[in-house]
Amino acid sequence: TAKMVQIGSAVPDNSPLARNSRPFANPEGKPTVSIIVGGLGINRTRTRAAINGLPPEVTLSFAPTADNLRGWVREARRAGHEVLIELPMEPYDYGRQRPHANVMQVAVSNQKNQERLGRLLAQTPGYFGVMNYQGAKFATSSEAVAPIMSTLSEKGLAFFEDGSLIRSEFAASATSSGLAFGKATTWLDARPEADEISQQLMLLESTALEQGAALGTAMPFPVTFDILQEWLPTLKEKGIEIAPASYHAKRSLRAGQLRQASLDPQG
Repeated sequence: TAKMVQIGSAVPDNSPLARNSRPFANPEGKPTVSIIVGGLGINRTRTRAAINGLPPEVTLSFAPTADNLRGWVREARRAGHEVLIELPMEPYDYGRQRPHANVMQVAVSNQKNQERLGRLLAQTPGYFGVMNYQGAKFATSSEAVAPIMSTLSEKGLAFFEDGSLIRSEFAASATSSGLAFGKATTWLDARPEADEISQQLMLLESTALEQGAALGTAMPFPVTFDILQEWLPTLKEKGIEIAPASYHAKRSLRAGQLRQASLDPQG
């Protein structure tokens, strides 16, 4: 018999996803837009601008190489933001960068990747989930991805895919392990130019209205902050709520529950 995976049971109260996510209620079921700003903790000025200059509904994601990660996470949460940690994953080409010491790789053993994951997750308390950093190669290997997704699910975390990957096993693997998951509709500032960012924000709006929710990721560019600060206050009049990214991921669990109920003849 096929093993029944309990997908999307209610988020346990003691899980990081329950404890560390920003409270958000949407009783009318309005369309939502969520924004994650990543790559934080490297540049002090831009990190501080994200923490203090963006609305607390914007989720902040910290780089694995951030200095004083604990301090930044504390500061972000004090300002009302919920927080993600980025997991370095193997790209096809490291370019001129040296790989991060705890990068998850296709060719190493699952045990080795689990040890690296453990070290990354132990750096700081206070986050509710994680997001990939790079990972174009790692993401295509279901054998490498599945154990990581299972561990994150067991730990009660959420996982986000940043919108930069062409092919990925993350969504399928997250679903089968009952992991709260969100995939970015768009990476807003892959080209950090005002016109391009504005166009991507229009795409986010239309996706939210069509599908009920949309998620965008961004980097800490001053131009991005300027445009977000202008655009976010306009959403309410369009009937769209700004939701923290945790809400977007929790939706995937509810969708999983509905799917499970419709698959189960006893349901």
